[in-house]
Order: sequence, then C-alpha cells, then structure tokens
Amino acid sequence: MTHETATLPRINTVDNLVTNFGTHIRTRIGQWNVRTMMESSRLAQIESEMKRYRVKILGVSETRWPGLNEITTAKGNKFIYSGNNNGGSNGVGMIIDKSISSSMMSWKAVSDRIILVRFYSRIRKITIIQCYAPTETANDELKDEFYSQLTSVISNIPRTDIIILMGDLNAKIGTRMQGDPQEIIGSHGIGSRNNNGSRLLDLCTEFNLAVGGTLFPHKNIHKYTWESPNGHTRNQIDHICINTTWKRSLLDVRSRRGADIHSDHMLVTADVRLKPSTIRYAAQRRRELSTRQLGPSDIQSCIRQIGEETLGTVRTERKAWISDDTWAKIERRRNLKTTLLTRPTPELRAEYNNVAKQVKRSAKNDKRRYYNTLASQAQAAAERNDMRTLYNKIRTITKCNTKNNRPINDKNGCMLTSRTEQLHRWREHFQESGATALQHTETDQNTSYTQNSRISISPPTQNEISDALKRLKQGRAEGPDGIPAELLQADTRSAVAILHPILQSVWEDEIIPTSWKQGIIVKLPKRGDLRECSNWRGITVQNSVNKVLALVILARIEDKLEETLREEQAGFRRQRGCIDQSNTLRLIVEQSVEWRSPLFIHNIRRFREGI
Repeated sequence: MTHETATLPRINTVDNLVTNFGTHIRTRIGQWNVRTMMESSRLAQIESEMKRYRVKILGVSETRWPGLNEITTAKGNKFIYSGNNNGGSNGVGMIIDKSISSSMMSWKAVSDRIILVRFYSRIRKITIIQCYAPTETANDELKDEFYSQLTSVISNIPRTDIIILMGDLNAKIGTRMQGDPQEIIGSHGIGSRNNNGSRLLDLCTEFNLAVGGTLFPHKNIHKYTWESPNGHTRNQIDHICINTTWKRSLLDVRSRRGADIHSDHMLVTADVRLKPSTIRYAAQRRRELSTRQLGPSDIQSCIRQIGEETLGTVRTERKAWISDDTWAKIERRRNLKTTLLTRPTPELRAEYNNVAKQVKRSAKNDKRRYYNTLASQAQAAAERNDMRTLYNKIRTITKCNTKNNRPINDKNGCMLTSRTEQLHRWREHFQESGATALQHTETDQNTSYTQNSRISISPPTQNEISDALKRLKQGRAEGPDGIPAELLQADTRSAVAILHPILQSVWEDEIIPTSWKQGIIVKLPKRGDLRECSNWRGITVQNSVNKVLALVILARIEDKLEETLREEQAGFRRQRGCIDQSNTLRLIVEQSVEWRSPLFIHNIRRFREGI
C-alpha cells in the first residue's frame, strides 16, 4: 500500500529521490516496542528519542492505531502504520526521518503485525520489514499464520534487494548451539532458545538472514531488549536481521537502555553502511507566497521569482502543543530510568512509575487546552466571517485531512505498491475522465463569427481586465505559474497595464499559450471506498492570468444570458445558488413526512448528484 500524489503533469523518477546509504554514510536504523501510541504526546516523545539517538528509520510495534495510513508528523517526519480495523491491540509502523523520507519508493501493509517499506539506493534497493510476532504463550495456529505471512512476504521481495527484518519477534535465539549455521548466528548470543526462537532461526536459515544481535560483542546489559516490570527477568527477544551477503554492511547492533518511553522494551539500533551510492536531493517544493505583507509598490511584473524575493514564503511548521512542564516531567522520568538502571530499588521504581503517570496526565491536559484554544479560534473566525480559518481549525480539531496519502487499486482491483505505479494510475483515470468531457466540448475550428452576435467578440478592454482582477478570489491555491491572486490585485493599475497587451495579442491571434493550458489536478474524496479512483473527483488549478481571461469572457456571457434565464433557474448565477433551493426542497420533504402527505419528486437521480 503506497501513497499517491496530487500533481499529475510530472511523474517523479528515482533520479530525484534522496538516498541516505553509502560507504561514507553511517545510517542508524532501529526498532522499538512502544507498548502503545494511543496516549497523548506518545508520538512526539518517540520522535524526541529518535532525534536524541540519531535514528533515521524507526520501526515501532504495538502502535494500537486502527486502520492503515501514511501521515506527516508535526516535526515533518513520515509515519506509516498498519493496524486492525478496531485498534486497541497489535499494530506496527515505521517512522522515517524527514531528511530521507524522499528515498521511500513504496510501502505495503500486510497485516496488523507486518509492514514493509522499500527504499531507493543507486546500487541496490532496500526493503525493511517491521514485525510484531505473537508471544511465546500464543497458540500454534496464530504462530503458524504469522510465519506463513512473513515467509510469503519475503519470498515476493526481489532477489536483488537488501532485506532488513526487524521487530519484536518474541524470539529467544540464545547462544549458538552445535549444528547452528555460523553465517546465521554469531557467537555473542545470550540466554536459552524458545519455540519462537526456533521458528525465527528456521526462517533466517531459509532466506539467509543473519541475526544482528548475535554478531557483535557487547556487555549483557546492551544485549537484553526486554525487562520485566519488577526488573528480575531479562531477555533478548527484539532482533534486527540482514542478508548474509550484506552482513559486513551491518556495523553494530545493540540496545539503548537510556531511551525512555515508559515501555518494558528497549530501543534496539543498528548502524548500517552499504555499497557506494550518490546522494541526490529531491527538487524543492514551491511554497506559498506570504501575500499579507504585500504593498502597492511591490508588484512590477507578474514573475514569481520577484514575488519570492520581495515577499518571502510561508513556513508551514506546526505549533507544538506539549507544554514545557510536560517535557520537564518527561526529562525527569528519563533521568529516573537512568538511575534505576544502576540502582534498581523498589522505592525508585515506584517513583519512576508515579512520574510516568504524571507525564500521561499532564499530556492529556495539554491536549485539552490545545483543542480548547483551537475551538476558541474557530469561534472567533466564524464571528468575523473568516471561513478559511474556520474550516482549517475544524479540520485540525477533527483530524480530517484529505492530504493524507491512501492506497489505491488499479482497474483490476489489485493494490498498487509503488509511487510511480500510482501516478500512472491517476494519470490514466483523469485522462479517461477528461476524454469523456472533451467529446461534448469539441467545436469546429473553422466556425466563423459575425458582428451580429449578441455577445461582443472584440478584444478585452482595460476596464474588463480590471473588473476581472477584482473578481479573482483570494486565498486560493496557486496554479503552475505560482502567482496568487493577491499578487495581481495589489496594484490593479500596474497589473492591467501588463496584462492588457498580452490578452489583446492572444485574442487577436486566437492562440492560447501552451503554459496557460497546463494545470495542477487536485483530487478530492467522495463517498465510498477511497481505494477506487472513481470515488475521487479532480479539480484543476489554473494559472491566474488564464483565470483573468476566463472571467472576462464569463462576464460578457453572463450579461446576455441573464436576460434569457427563468426566474426559478439557480446554480452558477449571482445571488442564486442551489443551496437555498436544496434547503427549500428539504423542508418540503420534512413537512410531507411529518404530515404524511404524498410527495413526488421528478428526476431524483440528478437531484442526488447535485447534492
């Protein structure tokens, strides 16, 4: 299951993907059973530990989040997760640092226990599998199902890929025994082997995966990955494995006892260095112009470069809602854990658990205050009729973000697993939709028009261009030219002087510039299964200059068309939208139901489509 993009004119290739693997680069990956991510501030705490230990890719187990999705966190990192439908149990995910998130090629959610992500490098592709295996006490049927799925997943990975298998596998490998393959198990294992350990060993032997935790000499305290709540039992049950062919690229594997998220599992990290690859940076995304600081003297030409130099760009950083007091409690909990590692007394453990409860309680209060502030801002925006701010606040409160990337299917119902495949599918879908619309709009290019037409066909005048500029709606997304409406409306007189000869030349030559015909397709969800492209509708964001010309033509048509329309006609008319008529019809239906009177509605299908 992968994510899709909303911009279709250009398809990304591997040449503009970021790569973070090479002989001169030491990349740190890790895996962590965090026990739950349902608590407030849990994700922010995990990202803080990632930054502290310089982990670029972190696999997490027991997320307990429902469904599957790909989101961007408040710190700009990418979080991919897969859970069951109801949530509350199991769940796996992967957090990818923003510095290398562009190197991700695709991801696939197999179940609430297995997820895999594929990364790009110039020499070899890298597939990382994050797992959460059943516990040792689980029944054999559940274990067989898990390892059957895992075997199928690894079998379908291209043979040329570098495979990294990691997660909470609940498997105790133990020390190397007689008959164990040396290329699979090193001489630095710890503990005794259990049933899950034997299953994992068979899997690693079948696919030639080396268990990283047994390859490097460390103190036992840096090998244990799980500790019982009372501190009496320790085991090595979390593992990071890699192809035996690339075993030398694995520089170190160890647990990080200092990482704290109030979990009985420890953060396990691995330093990886692979074959040479060139770092290629992704093309920078164009940012929204800060039009609030725009003045009449700022506009001299309709060029985005000057707009960026004069106005700057808007930064989309999210405001952190966790208070300093909560972070202080988190730091205190971390310090207590460090002390607890060297002096594990019952009093200190009780204090640690008490501070952990304070962190949870403080984070909930912070989140409540944050949402109350958003609600107050939404109320203030509604009172001053600022609909844009109001809807943005509502989306933040309800977490209804249509920009979240979702998996899609091809025509045959098969799930697409790469970004390029999804882009081709979106292009195919919108091209088919556009072809159907074009069949009804094609006209004879040789049609001649006479001066007797009721609608004027003379070139646009300066007054018409000025009126069109005033009709441009502010706060709208920019087209491919990157010029917002505010940039043209800052000094209407100068903008008219620039646009008038251009529009006049286009009108007289009857040739629309190629760049004006280009647009950015933005997809919006409808009802139904969002994995089907047919349940999305696309809108095209056009260039601002093209909108000006369209508004000039629309104004001429409206003046003549208004005289011929019926009084009852609504939709695409000034002060005559369909909302009032829909509400009127709804009241009629409600009254009819209340009084049990018969009611007949003609053309109900079109009515539903309109709504």
